[in-house]
Amino acid sequence: MNNKLESLFLEERERIGKELTIIKTLPLKKGLNQKEKSILLKFSFPNIYSIWEGYVKFIFRAYINELNTLSLKSSQIHNNLLTHSIECKFTQFRTGFNGNFEDRCSLFVKLFEFLKKPISIDQKLPTESNINLKVLNNMLFTFNLEKFPEFPFKEHLDYLLEMRNRIAHGEGNEIPIVREKVNECINNISVLMEELMQKILKGYKEQTYKNSQSSIIA
Repeated sequence: MNNKLESLFLEERERIGKELTIIKTLPLKKGLNQKEKSILLKFSFPNIYSIWEGYVKFIFRAYINELNTLSLKSSQIHNNLLTHSIECKFTQFRTGFNGNFEDRCSLFVKLFEFLKKPISIDQKLPTESNINLKVLNNMLFTFNLEKFPEFPFKEHLDYLLEMRNRIAHGEGNEIPIVREKVNECINNISVLMEELMQKILKGYKEQTYKNSQSSIIA
């Protein structure tokens, strides 16, 4: 186990835990009227989602930084990570090839040169517009890490995203929001963040980033 990586993750989890506690307890502050409490509860969901997305980006980028210190060769790194690195460096592999034969020859010369050097994994993450369970599992697959099962995590993330999107698009006044649902959402996201941290630490310990893991984790 990499103690430095684990310590970094735990430090971030502690910081985020304090933020989530503030979101939980702020509506209980004395002196607030019902309107003020309702506003705080309503905007809890966009804040919770912002914390969730920020955490996912932080933890994957910290993992990428750690993997890049290993100076893995193209023959050592897992095919999923190698594909991700190639697509980030040469976007034509995602968007399609344009140009004439000479252009394509030039591209492959650059690719072969790229593969001769230690692979530097790009910090770009396939987060798309919202990090729901499908997007999260695609990210885990990219890094050859264990995916989340649909139950109960899909429902938990779908609820957070629905509430966040509806409030962000001005529908907040139409949604009855109670403190218990906010607290439940915070608890569910906290579990997700802990599970994600453990999956990445497990993958690092078991070296699933290496090509020796011939089978792709499903």
